[in-house]
Amino acid sequence: MTPGGLPDLTGLLAGPGPGDFDNDLLTDAQEYALSRARSWSGISPALADSDGDGLSDNAEANPTAPRRVTDPTKSDTDGDGASDNAENGTGDYVDLNSTGTNSQLVDTDLDFFPDGYEALRGGNPMAVGTGPANLPAGVSIGIVTDEASTGLSTSETFTHKMSGGAATTVNGVALDLLNTTVTPANFTWDGGAGGKSIIGPA
Repeated sequence: MTPGGLPDLTGLLAGPGPGDFDNDLLTDAQEYALSRARSWSGISPALADSDGDGLSDNAEANPTAPRRVTDPTKSDTDGDGASDNAENGTGDYVDLNSTGTNSQLVDTDLDFFPDGYEALRGGNPMAVGTGPANLPAGVSIGIVTDEASTGLSTSETFTHKMSGGAATTVNGVALDLLNTTVTPANFTWDGGAGGKSIIGPA
């Protein structure tokens, strides 16, 4: 065994050397160093693609532009639902397997939808204003561009009109302040469920 507990692979037999057991263009010694320096403890000098995302460990650690550095031990470095392989950074959306998105950003086009979710639901994660199209039954999404587009109207009656930051008026509808000390009737904070709130029966 070598220092650090790695088996005696090609590049570490009798000390660090030029060997590359898995032929991923990173020597075994380099993979060991990356596992320590970059906290990529799951990188394997015995596997060319440690996370199984279709990119070799070297292609993730030393990418060719426009790809960005990704974690060779995680198939989806930014956790947005699109694999590192799909997020090729070209800026051009083709399909789920070639999203063109930034593998280091959850939401490349900054429209509040994770890249993978948006692509999976028929949207374009490279274009603001083209959110998910194929949504679950009963779910719809509207883009707010002005007060009228909020859907709030003084002709309707709203209960528990709440604003997260401060009391405000939107499209003629007054929204009450919502914080941990000022709450509408029948409203309770439920910090044990990820900070979600519950409005109980009147």
